[in-house]
Amino acid sequence: KGVSKKRGKGLRTGRISNGERVQIDFTGDTYYINTYHGPILVYAMVFSFPASYYTWAIFIRSQDTQTVCDAIRRFIMDLGRRMPQIMVCDNFKAAIISHKGTSIRYNQSFQSFMRRLGMAIDAAPVRHPQAKSCVEFSVRLVERLLKARKYELDTLKDFHDHCQWLQDSINEAINLAPFRKNTERTRDYLFRTY
Repeated sequence: KGVSKKRGKGLRTGRISNGERVQIDFTGDTYYINTYHGPILVYAMVFSFPASYYTWAIFIRSQDTQTVCDAIRRFIMDLGRRMPQIMVCDNFKAAIISHKGTSIRYNQSFQSFMRRLGMAIDAAPVRHPQAKSCVEFSVRLVERLLKARKYELDTLKDFHDHCQWLQDSINEAINLAPFRKNTERTRDYLFRTY
């Protein structure tokens, strides 16, 4: 699809246009949400577009390959089936088995899933968070939001209602909020425009 297979600048810049790259990461904290089946320990999986800093997140029960792939599927469906060309991720086990220098071993199931979607995987260099600084910033915003609204996690809801609440809260507090001191060009505006 015109994307260089070389690591580094060829993949990170150049022929990729706005909105065709998304970065993913997980919050460092875990959370308990109150559901009809009792409290459930969850992680927050965060997606962010470097072109607009638009943020999308979902609660997941584990970081295994099937759960992560299902979260990616829900992300694509929620955005109206718009498909980024490249997904930049860190070295979580659901995607990457080992990453030493330029030698990367992908999880076969994850790689197969991404191939069927037609999306390339760009494994960020180990211990270089600046390679995915957009999502690192978004993760901090989501963690701050969850800490400020922790009482909502105790509200008795279905698991999917908690996930919907998370995205609604992110839209209100992050995506529709002033971005770089501009109230008109929000993250949501930039995402939908570009």
